[in-house]
Amino acid sequence: MVALSFRQPNLLRNFASLIDWVVRDESLHLKFGINLTLTVLEGNPEIATDEFATEIQGTIIDAVAMEEAYNRDLLPNGILGLNADYINTYVKYLADRRLEELGFEPSTGWRTRPSGWPRPTTRGSWSTSSSPSTPPTRWTPAPTTPRTR
Repeated sequence: MVALSFRQPNLLRNFASLIDWVVRDESLHLKFGINLTLTVLEGNPEIATDEFATEIQGTIIDAVAMEEAYNRDLLPNGILGLNADYINTYVKYLADRRLEELGFEPSTGWRTRPSGWPRPTTRGSWSTSSSPSTPPTRWTPAPTTPRTR
């Protein structure tokens, strides 16, 4: 978010453009991972167990904790009007949206975007305009008894 803050007042335009491309690339990686997970689960419902669901949720929650610690180390006193607490609220908000995309309930409680920017676009990049969202595919654990086809 610190790097993204340069875009708002139109400072360091080339740097801001570079960051936009990096964010777009990382967003596409994330979207691929979510789509891959949902596709594998759809094709292999027997692996969609409660244990597997707990493992996926735990991985995301652990990643949030690591990101929060990183942000506190990176910005102990803040910079450019941003601080670790502010950025961490945004990290929690995004984590909840990713959990929802995977069909889980949000875990951090951030239902509304804590910042007016950046906003995701439908192509995986970020902009300051709003974009429509699609409903998530719901996580459905496999039944405890084997299915017959």
